Amino acid sequence: MLVLPVTSLVFVFLRKNGIKSLEIEESSQELPVENEADANFELPHGLLGRILATYMKPRLVVGALARGDLREPQVMFFALLACALIFVSQWPILSRAATLDPSVTFEQRMGGAMFGIMFLLPLLLYGFAALLKLGLRLSGRIVPGILARLALFWSLLTVTPLMLVQGGLSAFLGPVGLTQGFGFVVLLVFLYILVKSVSAVRGIAAPQG
Repeated sequence: MLVLPVTSLVFVFLRKNGIKSLEIEESSQELPVENEADANFELPHGLLGRILATYMKPRLVVGALARGDLREPQVMFFALLACALIFVSQWPILSRAATLDPSVTFEQRMGGAMFGIMFLLPLLLYGFAALLKLGLRLSGRIVPGILARLALFWSLLTVTPLMLVQGGLSAFLGPVGLTQGFGFVVLLVFLYILVKSVSAVRGIAAPQG
């Protein structure tokens, strides 16, 4: 029930910002293979297997996804699923906060988190992806928007299992050094995968000019 209104909002956002294509742009229909390792890499079956493989070989996984039958609904699904899992990761934290401060009920906290994560965050992700595409263009690479979105959304989806663990730790231990340190590790993993993902889509994109 949450996905439908968020999907509608994202489509409105795309239309208002002039992003009309829901498929890979013509310039990226035939994506080159950067090296022999990319050509021999076999993408694991199933979403979980691909997420686990991303921790070990992020550039190869994202490169294989980019060269596959990639469509905008699939990329949007990655973003919405990531937001949904982030929302779930907040449930233990919100429950603990409601127990410590009953003046704001658990349901009220859930409503606020739902609005911020399931409605606003997807729009922000599309905005960040547009900035990423612009940055890549300024660096001399014409990267199709769908590939920039793939790099960002897949990187975020990949670290959501770690966010679920962090949510559980925060609920049991509270805001102690261990949970804060684990949150820093999650951030570093996300940045590492994002850099590798951007490198993958940049390597298979056409040079500018």
